[in-house]
Amino acid sequence: MKYFEDIARDRVHRQRCFVSWRSPTGFPNILAEWEPDVVTLRLAGGGEMIVTVGDKPKMNMKDAVKLAPSYVHSMDAAHLMRCVVSAKRAGITSLLTVHDCWGCLAPDAAEMHRIFRTELRAIYKHVTHGHINWLQHLADNNGYGVPPVLGDYDPDELSLSDYGAS
Repeated sequence: MKYFEDIARDRVHRQRCFVSWRSPTGFPNILAEWEPDVVTLRLAGGGEMIVTVGDKPKMNMKDAVKLAPSYVHSMDAAHLMRCVVSAKRAGITSLLTVHDCWGCLAPDAAEMHRIFRTELRAIYKHVTHGHINWLQHLADNNGYGVPPVLGDYDPDELSLSDYGAS
């Protein structure tokens, strides 16, 4: 967690830029706080109307603590997006997703459980190869130190497990 916070603080404080990444589905993520760009319109008769005309990013050092949970949430969202697409391909059309949970009709549960594990394995494979390379690239070019070690977790075992997710 501290490694991610150090990256975010350095990007905001020293480099004056935001931390951004793409999830495994290609969705762009940016760690920034957005301030509304508010304009006051003067109306005929002396009245006023306040309207929001757009948003602008605001650099905030407090955002550093949000990087790790935001990153994990983007992985959860990517996983569910992949599950929905795979479910549709398998003919499962009655599906409910909420944050990092899913629900389906009882006759589809076994297939949906298989899809869930298969797509989770794919996400972990992407993280171990793609995003660890991204972290190493940041470390090499900015002096952040050594990225955290993933340990001996084997994503291939997840797809074979009956209880890898429930």
